[in-house]
Amino acid sequence: MMTAISMNDPAPGMLAGPDQDDIHKVRDELYKICESSRSLRKHIPTPRNRNMRWIQIGGTRWYLAWSGNTQKLSGKSCRWVLCTECDKWRQSTKEGLTQDLVRERVKAFASYKLIFESTPTDENSFIANRYEESNKCRFQMPCPHCKHWQELRFHVHTTGPYKGRGGVVGFLDDRNLPVEPDRALKDAYYVCEGGGCTINDDDRVNMIDQGRWVPAGQRINKRGQLLGEPERSSRVTGFNATSLIGKHVTFGKIASEYCRSHGDQKKEQNFVNNWLGEKYVSRAKAIRWRDLHRKLIGGHQRGSVPASAFFLTAGIDKQKDRAYWSVRAWGDGKTSWLVDWGVVSQQVDEKGHLRQASDLQRVWDDVIQRDFPVVGGANVMGWPTLRVVKAGCDTQYRPMLVWNWVRQLHGDVVRAFGGDASVIGPYRRSVVEQNSRTGQPYPDGGMIVWRINTAEYKRDMRDRWASSQNEPGFWWTTHSKLEEIADYLQHITNEVEISKPTPKNPQNTIWQPSDHRMRWDWWDTEVYASAAADMVTGHDWGNLRALCEPMHHAPPEALIFDQQTEFSAR
Repeated sequence: MMTAISMNDPAPGMLAGPDQDDIHKVRDELYKICESSRSLRKHIPTPRNRNMRWIQIGGTRWYLAWSGNTQKLSGKSCRWVLCTECDKWRQSTKEGLTQDLVRERVKAFASYKLIFESTPTDENSFIANRYEESNKCRFQMPCPHCKHWQELRFHVHTTGPYKGRGGVVGFLDDRNLPVEPDRALKDAYYVCEGGGCTINDDDRVNMIDQGRWVPAGQRINKRGQLLGEPERSSRVTGFNATSLIGKHVTFGKIASEYCRSHGDQKKEQNFVNNWLGEKYVSRAKAIRWRDLHRKLIGGHQRGSVPASAFFLTAGIDKQKDRAYWSVRAWGDGKTSWLVDWGVVSQQVDEKGHLRQASDLQRVWDDVIQRDFPVVGGANVMGWPTLRVVKAGCDTQYRPMLVWNWVRQLHGDVVRAFGGDASVIGPYRRSVVEQNSRTGQPYPDGGMIVWRINTAEYKRDMRDRWASSQNEPGFWWTTHSKLEEIADYLQHITNEVEISKPTPKNPQNTIWQPSDHRMRWDWWDTEVYASAAADMVTGHDWGNLRALCEPMHHAPPEALIFDQQTEFSAR
């Protein structure tokens, strides 16, 4: 790449690495490559004229820098910046994230390119975080048997339409434990994601030759046509390469390495980082959803409300073509029970176009307006059924669409929510007066959005999971079989809190998915359901009976909560 740029589009560049020795090695290897080429040999300096300040190729000077020297990282202006092994860079204690210092190099150029390359490490992985900010390209290739295009994965899908397919198999025994490495080396093979076809190593080599990089949100059909819209623009382009797309790594070899590393945390991290090209989340921080099922399982069936509950709230997470939702019941001491959960897809009109808010309207009709029966015939207030009294809908995707839907609804049952970890306290009410992109004012005095401190609510829920089932405030799910609730549990456990210190806040942490191939939408709905519950009670969880008593004789369907979070009648 450096030689191609130097000869075809010369401009000042920089090569940066984790330390001086690593950059010295790259410099020597690059010069050796040039020396072996007749066309390039004459464009490099003689050995006696080479130095450790730059690499000279033709008219392009590549300045050398490394993480231990911040002056070199943020010095001269460059149009091209190549950063290698970014996750191994040492961090400056005074100047923020070291990797971000290279951005200062390109400010003088209207057109420039920054390239970051690295093997991921742990939860703090710089390259993994940068990949999530990109268009997230994955290498897809067609099955030679059924022509289904897919990304080669190591682990098979555990949920969804491809459950049990799309991964390497043959290396686990009947108890789902790894077999001996030598046996895995011999028996492992790949199961196609689409038709369940058996793919061997010869097939894989031919598949790789036909492969294409596909951004997240898009797919390739059997005719090789690229369909859909990318989730993000290509302004920041990211690529994730695993050992499975290397022609000399067999399915048996990678399965054998997995079996060899299983049970040893350091070896497991090496496998995840270097073989799968992913960041490693330690088992101590990642909650196992199967274990959570055993602890949180309640005594009530899905769709019903425990008799100890006083009211219901809901959370809604709007996505591009669907809306996820969950309903939760609340009792004294902030004890809560999952009542129901689901996902609603958008409807299609006569012309085949998606009806933009049809999924949200179905949530209102089928969930918010639904009467949920109470176990035993009546709750502690004598009500046989309960409805959702407060719901929060996420505005991250299409905020104006969500707001227009919310403000047309009756009463203040549904509020527009927006996650914001910088909020002091659990939440605050804000008014957005105009569109930041167009400058046009919003109608009716502005768009009201409740900013939710999502990090605070996530920690609170995790703490409740860890508490005793006998303590007030425990967080229950329904009495559902594992296969019925598996998707939901995987969503709510697919985020971990990791340390991400800043110069101003050394204790800063962020929440991020532990597996970006899986979703976490129901986790967000639970955050919003919890915030809605606090709005209902005003954070007074000591005596819900007294709070409900003024409306004891009103039918449950006539109850709402106003903006002061008190009971009032329609």
